Amino acid sequence: MSPEPDDLELIPRVVRDKLNRVGIKIHVKDWQRFSLAERRQLVEQPCHSEGEVEVYRAVVERLVRKYTGRAPERSRM
Repeated sequence: MSPEPDDLELIPRVVRDKLNRVGIKIHVKDWQRFSLAERRQLVEQPCHSEGEVEVYRAVVERLVRKYTGRAPERSRM
């Protein structure tokens, strides 16, 4: 079940788990810059196989650069 739109103001647990998997940290203020459609995409996009992890990482990196002008912060894996 996907979070309701109002629930996407904060980073949902499912997205935090995926971000941990891809080794990227994003701040709530950066998350809130993403459009609602982009947030939903990150909730719904699969991130299990090696290929899916790479695609997810690329999407997150693109979004962070688009809205902040900088590379996303890497997390310790």
